[in-house]
Amino acid sequence: MNSSLLDGNYWDDRYKNKETGWDIGYPAPAIVSYAEESIAKNASILIPGCGNAHEARALLDKGFSQITLLDIAPTLVEKVSKEFAGSPHLQIVCQDFFRHQGQYD
Repeated sequence: MNSSLLDGNYWDDRYKNKETGWDIGYPAPAIVSYAEESIAKNASILIPGCGNAHEARALLDKGFSQITLLDIAPTLVEKVSKEFAGSPHLQIVCQDFFRHQGQYD
């Protein structure tokens, strides 16, 4: 794997330049449906590579209460942190997924 793909600057530049073709602009219906049908509302959930956090917003609206967002791009994490400021049910972490340590359901 290209080591630059694991670099926060690479991903940060993609967001700054609006090169985010993978972002569909809304929560992925399959993820939200799966969560509703299979995951307890109080489960500890990690959303790695959270991007614009569409799924997190949907899960919060559905009553999920322990969500951690993880992304390696500082610009994106700052944006998402502002959007979710004050949410007691959400933690946002700027970190490489492969270095993250945590326990989730």
